[in-house]
Amino acid sequence: MIFYFHDWLIIFILQIKQFRTYTEVFPLKYIGLPIEPNLYRTLVGVVELACGIVLMYGRDPWRNWAAFKLMVIMVGAGYTNFAVGDYNLIPVNVVIGGLLLYFMNNNRS
Repeated sequence: MIFYFHDWLIIFILQIKQFRTYTEVFPLKYIGLPIEPNLYRTLVGVVELACGIVLMYGRDPWRNWAAFKLMVIMVGAGYTNFAVGDYNLIPVNVVIGGLLLYFMNNNRS
């Protein structure tokens, strides 16, 4: 149990360090809106969680908006991966974005 917690803690710290590199290429930084890495990570996580809950339990118009917001986040993630140089992660963003687009179009009928 202690080793599991230790591994989880190391992964968490590595993710925080990696997220700091993502805030270096934050798109709104170029128009004068810098953001702290912890706030950025928290805001993105809260929006993703809220949209996921709406996708599971919401009604159709709300589901479409939630899927659209998640697609916007995925486009931002793709831009961030491209700017940082993580080219291997870009197809993952495209596939998940495509699934969200399919979900939006399939939900209308």
